[in-house]
Amino acid sequence: MDFYNHDSKQTDAVETFDPVYNTLFSFKNQVDDFYIQFLDKEFVLVEVYALPLETKQQKSASGLIRLGQAKLPLCKLLQGDYSFQVAEIVHHSEKGEVTLGKLFYRMRMRKSLDKALSYYRQFTSLKNEREK
Repeated sequence: MDFYNHDSKQTDAVETFDPVYNTLFSFKNQVDDFYIQFLDKEFVLVEVYALPLETKQQKSASGLIRLGQAKLPLCKLLQGDYSFQVAEIVHHSEKGEVTLGKLFYRMRMRKSLDKALSYYRQFTSLKNEREK
């Protein structure tokens, strides 16, 4: 999983066709205008990999096969929507895109963004008025 300016994080490998991860990732970030804009426009990229059967037997991490990816929009955090969401895991190839499955997830902020959002909206409103 890739998010903002943090190192990529990964879950533990699971041997099943119906994995349940229940993984918690936590990131500490400074909330400023750039961060609010990032949350408004960007997403978390989740990549899904498979470990070939012979590699599982060797217990080696090399030889992973990238199956697909899911993009989790961050704008839901600004909307205060902390409910469970769903994103499609999509495999991209020369022949087109194929949906492999669905990823159910939930994101939340540890602290409220209300004050930062209010300030950001006021600031952008004043900036837009000055540019007219």
